Amino acid sequence: MTIEGLSILIPTWDRPEEVRLRLNEIESQFGPQQRVHVQVNPGKYGLADIEIPQGSDYSVTAAQNESNVGFVANILFGISRLEGEWIWILGDDDQLSPSCATSIAKGIEAASPSTIAVVHNQWPQHQFDVVTCVDCETLLGASGFGDLLFISATVWRRSFFIAHLVLFIDQAFSCSSQVALMLAGLKAGDRSILVLNRPLIDYQEIHRWSRVHYLQRMGALLSLDLPKADRSNLAQILYPMWGWAVRSGWREVEDGGVSWAVWLESSVLTFLQLHRYAPLASFRMLMGDARLKASRKWMWVRTVVARSKGYVKHKLPMASAREMR
Repeated sequence: MTIEGLSILIPTWDRPEEVRLRLNEIESQFGPQQRVHVQVNPGKYGLADIEIPQGSDYSVTAAQNESNVGFVANILFGISRLEGEWIWILGDDDQLSPSCATSIAKGIEAASPSTIAVVHNQWPQHQFDVVTCVDCETLLGASGFGDLLFISATVWRRSFFIAHLVLFIDQAFSCSSQVALMLAGLKAGDRSILVLNRPLIDYQEIHRWSRVHYLQRMGALLSLDLPKADRSNLAQILYPMWGWAVRSGWREVEDGGVSWAVWLESSVLTFLQLHRYAPLASFRMLMGDARLKASRKWMWVRTVVARSKGYVKHKLPMASAREMR
């Protein structure tokens, strides 16, 4: 299934075998004519170590930078070599899902002229198939923060991505560049993002980034120039994830992967930012937990009462029969 107007970019560094696997998967699902470009940051391995399919049947190109310019710059150099309306930035170690090509085709078909990106949920938790998001609250409600962090989970309208390269570069330090582009794109109110409840890659259950780094990404997004209402909604949605990241980050401290000082600083600073824009977020979460616990307790009481009534009704006729005898 070759998708017209779609280009696939694989930025890579020292993973020639992974690139070979990705190209085989792309050929299997999209066909050899799908436009693909591999942009190589040199390291232990270089372009010469990557097997690039040759021949008129293939539309795969590759180029190598003069030096290792970093992940973000490697993406920018790669995009400059591609054309087309849509671009998919595929991580070299992200295995394609079995229905990847079909999902991308469906998303592009459903896109309108105002659509700047199509996000594919890696962990579908909703009943909808496709939803159009026109603000930050809807986007973060339809997709998860973790889904948005997967750069391989989003297909971009190339013109929008090119027009906002400066923001992509400026936010590179936060490792949340693509999320920053999404939130900034929705700020004007005349653009939209589609969310599809189907994954593009087969996610492996490994930690691909530090949970302390995850905390820092939250803080970076809250520092973006967004309307007050969007920041408030963003903070309320991120707050429950803050607690999970703090607990998970502490395990990294115990394992020796992160210093306790970095964990503490990241946890506290992100907490202060969250409460700055959503001061009642913790109260709402605690009230929600209390209501949930109360509801479960009430259901337990009702179950016990119902079972007791059933037991009594079952025993009473037997007792009456014995009295009559």
